[in-house]
Amino acid sequence: RWESFEAAFAAAAGEFVIATDDGFVSVMRRDGTRVSGPVRLPGYTDDTSSRAAPAVSANAIVAIGPGEQTLRLYNRAGRPLGRPFALHGQYVSALGISPDGQTIATVTSGTTGSTFQLWSAAGEKIGDSFS
Repeated sequence: RWESFEAAFAAAAGEFVIATDDGFVSVMRRDGTRVSGPVRLPGYTDDTSSRAAPAVSANAIVAIGPGEQTLRLYNRAGRPLGRPFALHGQYVSALGISPDGQTIATVTSGTTGSTFQLWSAAGEKIGDSFS
């Protein structure tokens, strides 16, 4: 039983991607057959299930990296895309990714409260954050 998960329809007709809060990713068909997975993303273990579930788009997955203060994009097979990017002392409590996989939304918490921020897939901040 999953405590938290995200799902998104994949670019291929009739497929969707599921990511669970403990870092497992699977690609499924509408009829319930598995195309690939489950693959556990690096940095997730059984004791990190309190992390935000990875967010999925049709062609990319964004997940919390090791140390819980970094983000990393992966392809549908769980392979890293680009380099991880740092959140500078903030812990992620929620993640989102645009359908095209190019914009990431984070809600982070730290000593100064919660903050919402948009990011490019390259790890650059988009605009100002909201608290």
